[in-house]
Amino acid sequence: SKLTKTNDGGIKIGANVSSILISGMMSILSNSNGTKNVKIIKNSNTYAVGHATGYVASGNSETLTIHPVLVSVQENDIIYLSCIAMCFFM
Repeated sequence: SKLTKTNDGGIKIGANVSSILISGMMSILSNSNGTKNVKIIKNSNTYAVGHATGYVASGNSETLTIHPVLVSVQENDIIYLSCIAMCFFM
């Protein structure tokens, strides 16, 4: 299989894949005022291959979208969608 879901919610890259076009969308319910960040990361690395940032007021929700980005990958890389700064997923 070219792409498989991991037990921790990632996407594992299979053999003979050198790049992927990836985007992301996450709805966030905020418990505090502030800037929220959604990132697509590779291999649990802190380097974001894609990101979106938005201010969300406490008690409000917002959908943040990461526009498509072409990412170089190799077999066994794992891609994750991640929220930074106290996010509750809807």
